[in-house]
Amino acid sequence: KIEFLKKLEMINKEYHTEEEDKKKFNIFRALHKEKDERRLHSRFLAFLLSPESNHGMRNKFLELFISEIVDNKLELDGCEVFPKTNKEEKLDIDILILNKKHSYAIIIENKIDANDSNKIKNRDKNEEEGQIARYINRVKDKENIPVDNIYVLYLTLYKSPSAKTFGSYPRNKVKIINYTTEITQWLDKCIDNCKGTFLEECIVQYKNVISVLNSNIKRVLYFKELITDKDNWELTFENKTVIIEMPDFKHVKWHIVHEFWVSENNEDMSIKKQLISNGYEDIQVFPTNEEKNDNSFKKAIG
Repeated sequence: KIEFLKKLEMINKEYHTEEEDKKKFNIFRALHKEKDERRLHSRFLAFLLSPESNHGMRNKFLELFISEIVDNKLELDGCEVFPKTNKEEKLDIDILILNKKHSYAIIIENKIDANDSNKIKNRDKNEEEGQIARYINRVKDKENIPVDNIYVLYLTLYKSPSAKTFGSYPRNKVKIINYTTEITQWLDKCIDNCKGTFLEECIVQYKNVISVLNSNIKRVLYFKELITDKDNWELTFENKTVIIEMPDFKHVKWHIVHEFWVSENNEDMSIKKQLISNGYEDIQVFPTNEEKNDNSFKKAIG
């Protein structure tokens, strides 16, 4: 029991330490929510990657990204990176690096909180169209890029891609990369190339946002595992008042309830999958991500 309470105390202490750190000025935190995939993360990463951006580094950051993360020798002249300064995505893809001159494309699917957008393609046959498969098909058909020249990066903070997202494409077609490893290491190399500039400070501040996000999610998931471990059920019940009042509990509750409905680690065990298999055509679970958590979960049957 003492060990259990010590762990709860440690979780609470980490939370309050993080809250104090957040009080320090950060331009990204001032303008956007930390988990804003589209307006914060995708746009800033696309800004760094684009040779057309006014950061003054031309294609240096893109060169580092392709050599370090894509791990392939690709020609850089002719590269376009979307979204551009008009902020519009191309083909609904979070970040798209397109090179028509040398006929290749790099799709970056950005996942922090959102689930894969796998859609019902054929209701009669109950066929789903995977999100990654859909993007590969769009680049192939609309941009005339051969499938073998389409590289897919699944950028995530903690999520794993769903089994359905690949469609008929092999899983090894997609490389999973993480904010706290590959992206942070790439950002460090970017910093090495712009030392002493305002851009260096911007990238450092962005890295701080990633660091806080990583710390937060690791703590919340640890908290969830602690109180849901069957060996701790009795202790969890005994200390339910303390647990419910902990600031992180609202996030833990979202993960528990969402996992119950969606069960990302085992789709066949999810309530959603069971309802669909019993005749319901399409089940949507709301809110779809923690950022929109209003402490209520609804299912819409369409």
